[in-house]
Amino acid sequence: DARRFAPPPEENSAPPSRDGAALRQHLERFALDSEGAFGRARTPPDSPPTNQVEDLDSAAVAPPARYKTVRRSTVSGPSTNLAETRSYRLVSHPKSQEEETNLRKSLRNCQLFSQLDDDELGLVVAAMSRVDFVQGNCVTLQGDPIDSDTERFMVIAQGELSVIKDGTVLRVLRPWQYFNERHLMFVHSACRLTHRVDTPRAQCFALSADDYRHIVTRVAVDKSELYEGFLDRVSWLKGLTHREKMQLADSLQPVIYADGDYLIEYDTVGQWLYLIVEGTVDVYGRKDGEVVLVCEFGPGDCVGELEFLNNHRTVADVRARGRVKAARLHRDHFELCMGPIVDVLRRSSMADERFAYYRALTDESGKGTADDASS
Repeated sequence: DARRFAPPPEENSAPPSRDGAALRQHLERFALDSEGAFGRARTPPDSPPTNQVEDLDSAAVAPPARYKTVRRSTVSGPSTNLAETRSYRLVSHPKSQEEETNLRKSLRNCQLFSQLDDDELGLVVAAMSRVDFVQGNCVTLQGDPIDSDTERFMVIAQGELSVIKDGTVLRVLRPWQYFNERHLMFVHSACRLTHRVDTPRAQCFALSADDYRHIVTRVAVDKSELYEGFLDRVSWLKGLTHREKMQLADSLQPVIYADGDYLIEYDTVGQWLYLIVEGTVDVYGRKDGEVVLVCEFGPGDCVGELEFLNNHRTVADVRARGRVKAARLHRDHFELCMGPIVDVLRRSSMADERFAYYRALTDESGKGTADDASS
């Protein structure tokens, strides 16, 4: 507004107009270019102001030439019935140990399977079947319609395939690279490219879209119910509603540890809250400079929440005793989901005898801080 930088009016000058016409002209003159992209009518700067309210929805004005007129198409995926998923039976296809190892490595690099732990990923590997091709075969053709019931995710085991779009080779796929992952997520032929076999023989491992949907749905439902069951048994989460527990359960990330692995290391920044799903972990503290066993935690117990509450470095090691399956939640996400019950968590931790070692350290630290402040 030019009036912001204008000199103050003289004593006898008339006060500025309050009818809004000048402001309306100013806004119309400096209207954002993005308005045209949404088809909104724009009044030319020189046109007289009007007091009528424009019907923006009915103003069918063509967008400026510099904007693309083709809008991105909507995509969607087929729905999955939970009852059907629970009764669905996967067919397991035998593979060598080397093939299973390479398939796991390939799937780990694909976003579609990033949420699966090792056991769940094994279901995917087992369900993948062999498919053989010869030179010149086109596994997929650009522009062909996508059928959600017959689509297959492919991982190349032998040979090479060219990815072709409009007659141009974009890249060459080699063993243990994958393709067709987008076709499992939604049905839209615009993303279909040609995949042509360039070697005398090629072999792929294929996962049908139907198998993928049922595996992912079953894993998600079973995991959510499992985590919710554990959260129901955690005393300091009793105040959460069912919806809040569902939100927390969906936020947990599955992890697996081998014997002796560290979940938490002493004197490090605590970033994760752990929920023990299977197995046992040992907690090792420090006493007179020596490592001592403080306590142990098993299925349904939480580890690491105290560092979140008090925002300090870890005061103990937490190590797996044998194979341990856990679910973890990052500190930032923890505070987002569970911030309202921080006081409840602190009171609960102070009442649990297993945290006596922890309380002694925090009390001593607090006392030292108070003494320093008084001095």
